[in-house]
Amino acid sequence: MRRTVERHHARAATVCLSFGILLSAMTALCQDAAENTPPAPGSFAGYEVLNYAKRMEAAPAQRGAAKGARLRAADANSVETWVVRSAAAPDSTYAVRQTTNLRGGVELCAYTPNRVLAKLLPGKDYAAFAAAMAAEGFGIVRELMRDKDGNPVYIVESQDPETDVFETMSMSIQATEMCDDVFPDYIYDLDAVPNDALYHEQWALAKIGAPLAWETRTDASSVLVGVLDSGVNNEHVDLLRNLWLNEGEIPGDGIDNDGNGVVDDVFGVASAGGKLSGYTMDEVGHGSHCAGIIGAEGNNSKFVSGVAWTARIMPLKFVRANGKGSTSDSISCLEYADRMGVKIVNCSFKLTGAFWDELLFE
Repeated sequence: MRRTVERHHARAATVCLSFGILLSAMTALCQDAAENTPPAPGSFAGYEVLNYAKRMEAAPAQRGAAKGARLRAADANSVETWVVRSAAAPDSTYAVRQTTNLRGGVELCAYTPNRVLAKLLPGKDYAAFAAAMAAEGFGIVRELMRDKDGNPVYIVESQDPETDVFETMSMSIQATEMCDDVFPDYIYDLDAVPNDALYHEQWALAKIGAPLAWETRTDASSVLVGVLDSGVNNEHVDLLRNLWLNEGEIPGDGIDNDGNGVVDDVFGVASAGGKLSGYTMDEVGHGSHCAGIIGAEGNNSKFVSGVAWTARIMPLKFVRANGKGSTSDSISCLEYADRMGVKIVNCSFKLTGAFWDELLFE
């Protein structure tokens, strides 16, 4: 009996020792993997890396995931994907994909990791589509837009924002046979601008004939211009009086007074993660620069002058505090601008990577 107990104790000790060795090895491997994870490329360098994966592709990827093929280069050899987060916008995550083909060419694109934009086929039932998405664990945020033929495009999300599930979602949605196309929710970067306090002053207005034009007209307030960007500083003395004002809204009462679906949209609209609000204050500075070029108040002895001394500018804020914005948020702003009668929109930003954003173009 005593020997049996001793044997059991010895086995238990051996098991504990083996488990301890295994645990130490796994911890070491995890630490080594974390230390060897390369930083995200491009404008995402310095972002916190939440997930990283690398795979090899010996042949061009098939178009089984509809528009997902746009995320891969032909003859791809190596595909690296990072899911990252910025300290400036901790509630937003981004998937960054870098594809290196057999010829050494590198392509980069970025998109929202847990969101796709799905276009419903003509005649398909929304309720059936919503039920199919729920069965897959996905949720429909809302209708984003209608294409030129009147077909609805929906924002569809998974619950995990820290995992790149674009391909999984695309294939699941395609399997329902209810959608024509599935698109990534691409990420945009702002165009570069200098940080000089009087940046607008550096634009040679004389070279575009502005002084001569001012002899004829300085007032362009009859034309409503949208600035699709990072918002506009509505407290700046050179911009405040030239911002569009929604007369159907009562500022700060927390009510959608004009019934257009946005609360307190006094100066314009902001879209963040598909949610609309009236908070259009610029947290980056880029949108205010653009608005100032268009219509900083002129002839007021303060700062500088825009091309139009008097203007009506509507902030359409889709870029977050970290300088990045998505396809779905930009389209949400454009849909609002269209409803509110905007015919001209300034777009001073670029798509991350050399890809074509069909939905935004449409």
